[in-house]
Amino acid sequence: MLTEGAELVSFDEASARLGLPRRTLRQRLADGRVDVYQDGRDRRRRLVQVTDLDRLTQPTIVRQRQPSEPLGA
Repeated sequence: MLTEGAELVSFDEASARLGLPRRTLRQRLADGRVDVYQDGRDRRRRLVQVTDLDRLTQPTIVRQRQPSEPLGA
């Protein structure tokens, strides 16, 4: 959701900030974790919020370790 006063950047700027190729950024955005906005002045231009980019750089759990003993033991 777009927040008032949010900083929006183009895909080119976003990929530069993240150090990712545009293609990789598009793939990451395609999974729906980040909202993509259309520029009101140029309908072909897509924008993302800087705060959403910060979320893409945060570590995520890939696999949780299993407890060595059952709970309550």
